[in-house]
Amino acid sequence: MPDELPEGCDYSAWLRLRDEWQLAVRIWRKRRSEPEGEHEIISQHGQHVAIHVLRSRRAVREFLDGLDADHVEADDG
Repeated sequence: MPDELPEGCDYSAWLRLRDEWQLAVRIWRKRRSEPEGEHEIISQHGQHVAIHVLRSRRAVREFLDGLDADHVEADDG
């Protein structure tokens, strides 16, 4: 089982939770500090991928609505 630790390991559920939250905070902070690096990696390894930067809920909603419209047009065409 993944929750089992080797005998003598002193990694409690509390320590695990603390470490997971620290990781989440680190990821949250880096998401805004290194977008150029992320875009560079994607451009090197994912030329076939379209990048969409959605900065608001409204932008997300409009993007998803556009996908629905494209899907309907493809089915009709």
